[in-house]
Amino acid sequence: MHERETMYQRECDELRKQICVNRETAASLETKMNERETMYQQECAKLHEQIHINHETAASQRKNDMENFCKQFEVEMNDWVEKLTASSHLNLTRAMEQRDQELDEKAAKESELANLEQKYARCRHQEDEDIPDASTTERENPVPPSCDNGQLPSSQASTVIDAVTKGVEAALKNILANEGSRAKLAA
Repeated sequence: MHERETMYQRECDELRKQICVNRETAASLETKMNERETMYQQECAKLHEQIHINHETAASQRKNDMENFCKQFEVEMNDWVEKLTASSHLNLTRAMEQRDQELDEKAAKESELANLEQKYARCRHQEDEDIPDASTTERENPVPPSCDNGQLPSSQASTVIDAVTKGVEAALKNILANEGSRAKLAA
């Protein structure tokens, strides 16, 4: 019985030692587990911080990209506007020069027409003064004054006057027709 008691005592001591070792092992494992949990939490915090930094960096990069795009777009728009303005100015200048030329041509034609009308009126007026008076008993063959410093018989003078009249009418019709077509083109 004593031996059994000693053996029982030894087994109890060994079990106590084993429990003590197991407790130390459990404590060590718990310490390691706590350390690993802390490391895991630290790594998660670092990852969250890195994700936050990456988001901020990406947002900043997008903002910079948009600002650069807007600046580039503004420069291109300014260039386009300048080119368009220069082109419009050039086209406007050309159109104004063309209009001035057309107005000069019209003025020249009107001046020419006025001169022709004055010559016609002078020839008509001179022809009317040279008509013999009905009270005159003499039959004269009046000589119409010259329109071109040359002598024309009255039948030829009226032919010239008719031709000039028709020419003036045709010229006026052409001018009016040209003005109408120019007005349509300008519109």
